[in-house]
Amino acid sequence: MGRKGGQKAAQRWKTDGDGEYAQTARQNLQSANSRRAAKGRVSKRDIANYFESTFIDTGTWPSSAEAMKEFNVSRPTVSRALKEAGITLPRGRRASQK
Repeated sequence: MGRKGGQKAAQRWKTDGDGEYAQTARQNLQSANSRRAAKGRVSKRDIANYFESTFIDTGTWPSSAEAMKEFNVSRPTVSRALKEAGITLPRGRRASQK
């Protein structure tokens, strides 16, 4: 622990947990986490709005794969967004379009 990084870490460990450094670090983390959470909520609403607006415009539901490609997210993320919005997609395969 002779290097500067180790010395700074050891210095922080010795300081009070409710000290100025710790409070500043908590405030920074709290603001970053609240922004990250807000971004996640907006993304969920955007995905749900995509499904609803596509259904309104075309009369058919888009697939999860289309939403994954549109928003560059994973299938579980799409599923969580739909579940939270209360949207249930039709089950099974689509009828072939000829």
